[in-house]
Amino acid sequence: MPLKKSIDCLTGMRFFAALCIVFWHSQGGFFFRNYAFRPFQLDGAVQLFFALSGFVLTISRNDEKGYAEFMGGRIARIWPTHLVAFAFLICVFYSVDSPHWVIDHPLDSGLFVFLLQAWVPKTEVIFGFNGPAWSLSVELFFYAVFPVCVILLRRNPVLRSAALFASTLIAILLIGRWFPNVNAVWLGYANPLTNLCVFAMGISAGLLWRDAPPAGTSLTRATALEVGAISIALLANSAFSAPYQVDHPTAIGWFMLTTAAAPTYVLVIYVLARYRGIISLILSRKPIVLLGQASFALYLFHQILLKMYWQYRDFFGVLGHWPSFALFLLSSLGLAFAAHFGVEVPTYRIVTSWLRAKRPVVEGGKVRLTRQ
Repeated sequence: MPLKKSIDCLTGMRFFAALCIVFWHSQGGFFFRNYAFRPFQLDGAVQLFFALSGFVLTISRNDEKGYAEFMGGRIARIWPTHLVAFAFLICVFYSVDSPHWVIDHPLDSGLFVFLLQAWVPKTEVIFGFNGPAWSLSVELFFYAVFPVCVILLRRNPVLRSAALFASTLIAILLIGRWFPNVNAVWLGYANPLTNLCVFAMGISAGLLWRDAPPAGTSLTRATALEVGAISIALLANSAFSAPYQVDHPTAIGWFMLTTAAAPTYVLVIYVLARYRGIISLILSRKPIVLLGQASFALYLFHQILLKMYWQYRDFFGVLGHWPSFALFLLSSLGLAFAAHFGVEVPTYRIVTSWLRAKRPVVEGGKVRLTRQ
């Protein structure tokens, strides 16, 4: 499948992955009871995002970009929206506790602002302020090591990423045994190094995609492959997570809950990107792609609105349960589109344009900037 069509269908898939996270966070006192979606672990969508990040970065990489330009572009993609979400959080809860927490915990606030919170083995730091932002801390690490990962995975990508996955599992088991008091959520779920294996699998799939010949598959066969891959992923998600859906999982329990099924998510990404079946066609439709483009902002802002709903639940209770849920979803989407088009897109364009102008080019054996 051509690059643009592949990225379009994966962008569309991002919306449904973000929606899984929205529904997952809507459990436990909000709109759904705890474990309402059992046996499925909907926050496995975070690992899908990690794998998708590695895949898309690989298939769309531009070797003309230097490391500084690449990192600058990635930071411009996520950091401004993250800062606006943080400012929005403080404004919404100004009269409650946000400023108090920021002032009394300056180190935690600094870690959050600069997306370093996932490196700290404390649950209140990892998920502090705006909980979903912990995954941006992980993504920032992925961006930093991406060029090295591509080099290391270029030969035997499947074997090497599988070895990293197995090594991660063994490391969690050993560390959990040697250091029983280590934070289980951090070790088995939120640690950037724990999630590196998922990102590496995405890179490996991207390398295979780039080297693969044209698929040349009929619509019927392509659709069957897509349905099969998605079915395998759903089955793996429920099979691996169901035994560990308890209130206080161990570190290995957290890993099994969220990451063990990640290889099947990579399979879904590869199949949707490579073949042109009915599902990928639907995901490539403009309205779905548009929703996918705003999915990052949806992911960042929805939990703030959930907290707002909880803070003013007596007021929203007048509307009724499902009307309140519908209002929450529509408000989250509206805020996501506002942040996407008002913050994410313009800041990314400005920064990448400036970085492109600073890109050195060679003319007549001499190096100069693209724009003087």
